[in-house]
This record gives sequence, C-alpha cells and structure tokens, in this order.
Amino acid sequence: MTNDLIYKRITTDHIPQLIELRLEFLISLKGEQPQDKIDALAQHLQQYFSKAIPTEALVGWMAWEGDLAVGVGAMAVREQPGHFDWPGGRLAYVHNMYTVPAYRKQGICSEILQQMITYGKEHGLSRLELHASADGEPVYRKYDFKEHTEPFLMLRFK
Repeated sequence: MTNDLIYKRITTDHIPQLIELRLEFLISLKGEQPQDKIDALAQHLQQYFSKAIPTEALVGWMAWEGDLAVGVGAMAVREQPGHFDWPGGRLAYVHNMYTVPAYRKQGICSEILQQMITYGKEHGLSRLELHASADGEPVYRKYDFKEHTEPFLMLRFK
C-alpha cells in the first residue's frame, strides 16, 4: 500500500470493478448472501451501469492504486419538478461510498466526495442527498451535510 492513488471519473470501462466494489459494500452492510442473489444483482448492475454511466444518470469516481480499484463513490442524478428551495429540480443521491478496508483513513472518501460536490456545483445540481453510516457521518458533516428535517417515508413493493 502506497500513497500513489489516482482518482478517475467512472466510465463504462470501469463497470467490472464498480460491480465488485458495490457487492463488497453491500455484503459489508447486509452480511453474506446466497450466490444466486449475488449473481442476479451483478447482472442487474451490469445493465444499469451500462445505461446510466454514458447518460450521466450515474456519475462517480474511483480511487486506484495501479490496476486495483480501492475506493468508490457514485451518485444517481435525477431531474424532478422544482421546489422553492431547489427550483432547478436537478438533485443527486450519493450511493456506494466505499473504501477497501486496507485503504481506509487515507482521505479517499473525502477526495471522492469533493469531486462529487464540485461536479454538482458545476452541473447545476441543487443538492446532494445520502444515507450515512455511523463511520461515514463525520466525513459528510465535515462537508456541511445536515440532517434532513422533512419526514422520509417509504413504501416497499417487494
């Protein structure tokens, strides 16, 4: 492990590593999963990333040490009707901030988050939203993320 990390904007060329890191991230959150569920999700992610990356519906960055992807952060960009607080209606939800355990505490998440914030400002996004893990919350607060005051409700169909 060295400090020779390079940060690259995610392209369709990075889909295999993006899928691998997303699966690692989800397994770290949810625990081990049956192989059929992993395979089904990997297939879905391949299709989703193949469509979303070229259209910038998904924008993100990865940290690399040589040919090894060691950190990732991506955001799903969406457009919806505006609001008085965000009249442009372009928002992004930050997904999958994840650093391989051996590379944590090196500022990877902070660097990737800064790239997202810069992108958001330069591309007219009104806000970034996310759910923070206990470990990630201090990083987001450092960048002035605040708790959302409106209730968040969800209806699951499956």
